[in-house]
Amino acid sequence: MEDLRTRLRSIILGITGVIVVFLVFRILLELLNASTGNFLVSFFFSVSSFFLEPFVGAVPISIASVVAQLNFDALIAILIYIFIGVGVSEVLTSFLYESVEDIFVNLLDGLLKIVEFLIFFRIIIDAFGLFPRSSAPGFIQFVYSSTDWTQGIFSGITIPSGVINISSIFILIMLVVLDIYLERMLRGMFNGIKRK
Repeated sequence: MEDLRTRLRSIILGITGVIVVFLVFRILLELLNASTGNFLVSFFFSVSSFFLEPFVGAVPISIASVVAQLNFDALIAILIYIFIGVGVSEVLTSFLYESVEDIFVNLLDGLLKIVEFLIFFRIIIDAFGLFPRSSAPGFIQFVYSSTDWTQGIFSGITIPSGVINISSIFILIMLVVLDIYLERMLRGMFNGIKRK
């Protein structure tokens, strides 16, 4: 089973790597002002556009310099795809353990990591006040809707760029602490069940 887990993880991370390579090439081609009339450049732009679409407008930056030419949406997309690849590989490979205990512990750990990431991203979005919720790109809308349950516990602290989302920070801290101790608690619980 370990060999199958390794292979599945390699396949998922390999696909993620291909997506990341297309996005990195897009960033480089844009920085170098590559001609879109070239077949190869056009091919990289076409393929990467598909993967970039959910993130277009994710970072509204207007800086008049070389930094402004950098595709920040693609950088965000790269980070998100890497996280998604690692998260999906952890969740899917968790089903390939021999014991129910290992399956359950690894599945829960993978799911917690995904939730923690979404909450962390929500905290960043709120702190920088990147855009009103109603006009946010698709991925950001998903982050908002999937983390709405973390809102309303405490009032946020207004800062010049946005809001420090105390409720989400509180929930994130609770989940990280739970994640740290969860494996030990579950292993102890399973050991107690086995003894009976």
